[in-house]
Amino acid sequence: MIDDAAVDVIDDAADHLTSREEQVLRLVADGLYNKEIARALVISEHTVKNHLTRMFVVAGVHSRLSLVIWALQRGQINLEEIELG
Repeated sequence: MIDDAAVDVIDDAADHLTSREEQVLRLVADGLYNKEIARALVISEHTVKNHLTRMFVVAGVHSRLSLVIWALQRGQINLEEIELG
């Protein structure tokens, strides 16, 4: 049986983005498409989509715009970091 402390650690981990997801998030905020993000990070477009899907779940959103707004509100990105291309 999993104790309460272990459940808290699991829940806490599920609420945070991985470093790779944060990289994807910053590129989404910059306005890049999945294909461009994949090329920039040297990963497949499918992997980008997987990262986005997990981030949508963590953030409780359904769109890229909502994801960026969520990240701005939480301080995970700031307007000065965004390089609109």
